[in-house]
Amino acid sequence: MTTKTLPGIGPSTPTKAFYTETGSIYELDKTNKRIRRVFGVSEPTPRMGADGSWKTYERLYIEDLCAVIVWKVRDDGVTEATRTSRLVKWVKN
Repeated sequence: MTTKTLPGIGPSTPTKAFYTETGSIYELDKTNKRIRRVFGVSEPTPRMGADGSWKTYERLYIEDLCAVIVWKVRDDGVTEATRTSRLVKWVKN
């Protein structure tokens, strides 16, 4: 497994990245369950927050070639999640 140093995380934190068909680029820190969008053509979603800001997620999975980021499951069972546009590239460690 290779690692790379990125602003905001240590040199030993494994990271991955994925690209969407709309041009967004996301970095993923699976060890600490954090994600950030580092580039996008349109504005980020309110749950994603500003580009470059790390956000903690509960779970991430792929569905219909899209990434689904589950931020949290509330006590009443409602899931707060973001679904990206279709993935075109996934960078593995």
